[in-house]
Amino acid sequence: MKNFCTFLAFLFLLIVSVRSDIIQDSCDEAAKGDPNVKSDFCVASLRANPKSKTAATTEDLVPIAIEDAIATATATSSTISKLLQNTSLENFTRSCLEDCSELYSDAGSNLQSGGEAFKSKDFGTANADISAALDAPDTCEDGFKEKPELVSPLTKENQDMFQLTVIPLAFINMEIPVSHVTNLQGLAVVAMELALQNATNNISMIKELLLNNKTLSPSSLGCLSDCSLLYSDGVVKLVDAVGAFLTGHYANADAWVSAVMEGTATCEKGFQEMEEASPLTKENYSIFQLCDVALCIMNLVAFDVY
Repeated sequence: MKNFCTFLAFLFLLIVSVRSDIIQDSCDEAAKGDPNVKSDFCVASLRANPKSKTAATTEDLVPIAIEDAIATATATSSTISKLLQNTSLENFTRSCLEDCSELYSDAGSNLQSGGEAFKSKDFGTANADISAALDAPDTCEDGFKEKPELVSPLTKENQDMFQLTVIPLAFINMEIPVSHVTNLQGLAVVAMELALQNATNNISMIKELLLNNKTLSPSSLGCLSDCSLLYSDGVVKLVDAVGAFLTGHYANADAWVSAVMEGTATCEKGFQEMEEASPLTKENYSIFQLCDVALCIMNLVAFDVY
């Protein structure tokens, strides 16, 4: 009996170890594929959710990660509501907080619909909805930065929200099954999703350059700021393009993807006009090519339909 109990204890330990490994392995893999994912944060946040103990695959972790992001969006909305109760708030600060409140409300809804889309294997919509939620913390934080002397009261919440949202997005991109890309529609969606992921990464890269690169000239910094705006707009357009394409609005999807291509060209041209070396040439070319591939496939799909 003692030996049998020892065997059961060993077996249980083995099962727990295997289940724990899927979290570490998934987070490590996600961090390799997306520089925005911090593996340690990813592991800690998932292990803090009791539901992760039953996860056996990365796919099992996606709804758990989305649940964590929704919980944080809800908690941050509550924090903002409490801050807004302060009657002595400066008008600009109050305006920023009200904008953040709306952003986080939308983010929660987008995460909810993204989770439902993932459960129904609609990976394109899931990716698009969660990507839309990813914009909320950055936009919220940037609002406070418009007034240099103002310190954001939501920096930690925004940082946590960004991380918690990028985790399920990275997992979904890792877990898109082969069947999702075995038809023209699936290939077009994958091309747009890759462009979307690259655009999001480029925004982070530009922010890093603006904050930490002390060798760039004022004209280069101005170009980078312009590119940041172009890429932020591009992220929104790519999200809209995926949604439009999946619902059969091919002309709208075509227009939005074409606009993103034009944005990358405008970004690169800005440096050329200032006779400055662009630090984004490779990134601009990569997204331009992905959008071009998406457009070609989308045109084939539209031709088959019509």
